[in-house]
Amino acid sequence: MDQIWVMFDVLLKIALYLFLLALLCDFIWLLIRGLIFTLSSIWYKSFWEPEEVSFRELGIASKVLRWWG
Repeated sequence: MDQIWVMFDVLLKIALYLFLLALLCDFIWLLIRGLIFTLSSIWYKSFWEPEEVSFRELGIASKVLRWWG
């Protein structure tokens, strides 16, 4: 009977670790999407409204895009 509880405990821990891994991957994916959205909005502003974008923002965006690609 103890073997059943040990096996249940191991399976429960595996399920918990998989759940935490899924949450971590989702959080990382949200960070990547946020970075892409931020860079694309900076690029859009620099393309359509150049007077409203600072040179500092453009410099950071170009460095990140060079590093990314």
